[in-house]
Amino acid sequence: MRFLNLPDPGGRAVRAYPRAAHGLPCPAYAACPCREHYISYAFKSFPLQFTPMRVSAIGGARAVVRVRDASSCCDCLGVVRVCCRSLRHGLPMTIPIAVLMTLAVLMTLTLGVLFAMLATPIAADRARLRVHATPRTSGRAAASAVACTLMLALAGCGGDSSSTASSTTTSGGGTTSTAPTVPQSTAANSVSLAVDSTLGTSTFNQAYVTVTVCAPGTTSNCTTVDHIMIDTHSTGLRVLNTALSLSFINALTPVLQPSTSDPIDECAPINGGYLWGSVRAADVYMSGEMAPAQSVEIVGDTTAGNAPTTCTTQGGSLGSQTALGANGVLGIGPAIYDCGVTCTTSTSASSQRYYVCADASSCSTPGTVPEDQQVKNLASGFGSDANGTVIELPSISSSGASSATGLLLFGVGSQSDNTFSSVTTIPLDANGEFTATYKGVAYPSSFLALGLPATYLPDSTITPCGTPYTGYFCASPTQTAALTLTSNTSTHSTATIDLNVGDAQTDISSGYAAFDDLTYDGVVNSGIALGMPFAFGRTIVIKNESSSGAGDASIAFL
Repeated sequence: MRFLNLPDPGGRAVRAYPRAAHGLPCPAYAACPCREHYISYAFKSFPLQFTPMRVSAIGGARAVVRVRDASSCCDCLGVVRVCCRSLRHGLPMTIPIAVLMTLAVLMTLTLGVLFAMLATPIAADRARLRVHATPRTSGRAAASAVACTLMLALAGCGGDSSSTASSTTTSGGGTTSTAPTVPQSTAANSVSLAVDSTLGTSTFNQAYVTVTVCAPGTTSNCTTVDHIMIDTHSTGLRVLNTALSLSFINALTPVLQPSTSDPIDECAPINGGYLWGSVRAADVYMSGEMAPAQSVEIVGDTTAGNAPTTCTTQGGSLGSQTALGANGVLGIGPAIYDCGVTCTTSTSASSQRYYVCADASSCSTPGTVPEDQQVKNLASGFGSDANGTVIELPSISSSGASSATGLLLFGVGSQSDNTFSSVTTIPLDANGEFTATYKGVAYPSSFLALGLPATYLPDSTITPCGTPYTGYFCASPTQTAALTLTSNTSTHSTATIDLNVGDAQTDISSGYAAFDDLTYDGVVNSGIALGMPFAFGRTIVIKNESSSGAGDASIAFL
């Protein structure tokens, strides 16, 4: 599948998802950040052809998408739905003269509405128009309506009837105007990474992406889900059933155990709890990447029934948006499969992850599942960008930030944007772990855990927090903890890093969404866990294992 791009005011691309030959309208989604820009569409002739980064034309006639800088004030377009017709594989689409005339009239009328809507004091608008700040509801709705009206003559606007996910617009907590960002990219292997508290002020230090999930083999039945949490210590895509419609879930093909032809369910341990659901096949799109027929866990799928006792004993259920703090999880850890060869042969206590179930009421006994049917690292299905991921997040203030915007890049050394000349690489062992040494004590089961909102670090000398923040550190002023990272498989790879340790009570009570000094007293499975605070101000490179169980994965930092 090829993606067709238009620029939006934020410098990213509007991506159109081409339809099949039936020529029905196809949606494209533009996430327009709140910046002082607006779009002017000047349609001069026809036929038109969509090409990357601009709208060009055939035979000298052209339609230009201009992005102008507004010297006064403006509003955020929010999420704009742009539509097209009979567009596939970059073939030109012809627009009748009558349609163009209609479009010109509509554009004249709607621009008047837009400028009237934007006529508010500059100072007041600039206070609202921060990158990733919550736009005014009325302004966003009106601007979206304007954009839809302008595009209606082309094919008509409207949403995917199966989509029940919340808006992709992000908002920051607290009152600060700070919303740092790294330069965004229109590359096909890049997606925006948002740290925000849109899902509630109790959600902080979680990095989110948006994914589009489609029924296998089709682009006409898809759902776009925002606020999928990034986790670097698990593998595969898991989506809450509450972010999908029942009809859409039923359109996803159940993954069957080959020898019994029974559906597969899964109990996935994560962050001290579990996610229980069915395993279904779906085509997954992120930016210009597509992974076909991926095994995806649909958490809370009613066809899976209740989680068995062997699952519930692993901790509390995280199968709701409130408990998880997200609409799903995208595990981008270095493993290709979430269980690997262990689950192909064993149902011992350490591998009680998959269940082969004739029906929901009989799903109580763990079963063996071949690797091809297991939930898989999504990046491994992305063609030439399949060997890993890169995470880039901006530096933030020591007092926190209302939100932060970074990038998730697919592939390592496969494109110019994911190739780095000077990095310190730490080879990982078969468990994806390394040794972190702190104050002379080595912790050989340490790992990168960006799904955790805090870094886990044992230190009895740092001031602890009291109730209700028991367990966190409340260091004031902020302290620096120096760690040495070494490989468990190589004696020649060493990196020294500094971690900020701040006052968790001040951080959490602020209502902000991003902190680079949130630290918890303790270890996770006898290892130091480098949580989300570690990622701010860094570029983190995760290179996947070359094959299942190869044990040759690595991480690197810039």
